This record gives sequence, structure tokens and C-alpha cells, in this order.
Amino acid sequence: MRGGYRTQQLPVFVRMLDKWSTWGDDNGLRTVIPTALASGILGYLFVLPDMIGGNGVLGGRAKPDRELFVRWLELTAFLPAMQFSFLPWKYDAETVAIARKFVRLHETVVGDEIEAAAKDAVRHGMSSTRPVVMSLTVRVTSSPAYV
Repeated sequence: MRGGYRTQQLPVFVRMLDKWSTWGDDNGLRTVIPTALASGILGYLFVLPDMIGGNGVLGGRAKPDRELFVRWLELTAFLPAMQFSFLPWKYDAETVAIARKFVRLHETVVGDEIEAAAKDAVRHGMSSTRPVVMSLTVRVTSSPAYV
């Protein structure tokens, strides 16, 4: 879902707005984590990060440089979902190998953690992508000592 006015209680993915294929904090890679955390603070249970590599340089379709693409890929592997805007094989064999490694990591180790966080999100009504302090609040308030 792209927009979700007053839909925080629904267990659906809310997709970030398009990100530019740049490094900076002007809607580039550097804004992915703050946007994911802000979505969590606002109560959206699941955030779908923008596509790996962004949507092209400043909204165009020019593919990002290889280093930016790889760093975006690595970051996204630790978020709830991965989707490609640009294909790894449009770069080189090493980029394809890196992509396979991080997709595999996302499907296995990270995937298990994401699944646990998703169940926790539905159970407690708190985002699966949230600041650590919010996770501590869930653990403290649900412990027998707190009650």
C-alpha cells in the first residue's frame, strides 16, 4: 500500500515514497533508515523500503553507480522486504555474487528475525521496524515484574 491514512492498525506493508538514486540526505540512501524508523514511530506495523538503488538519479531512470547500488542492497537486506529497481547483472559478476549473498542472508538469518518481529508487531501493535527504545518498552511493560 502506498498511502495509509489512519490505517496503522492494519497489518499491511506501507511503502516508502520513491527515493532518488543518490547518497545524500536529500531523499537518497541516507534517508532510508530515518524514514523506516519514522514510519514505525507513527505506528505503521510494516514498512516496505523503496526499491534497491532508488528510482534513478533524481527521479530519472539512470542506474546508480555500482557502490551506491551495493550499499543500498546491503542495507535493504536487513529491512522487512527487498525489491529491486535495477538488476544486479546490469553491473558485473561480483555485484551478482554480492546480491545473491545478501538475498540469501535476508531469506535465512534475517528472515527469521523479521518473522519474529512481524509476529511481535501484530501481537503488541508496534511496528516491526522501530527504534530500540520502543522495543525495550514492549519487553518491560509485558514482563511479569511490571504488571
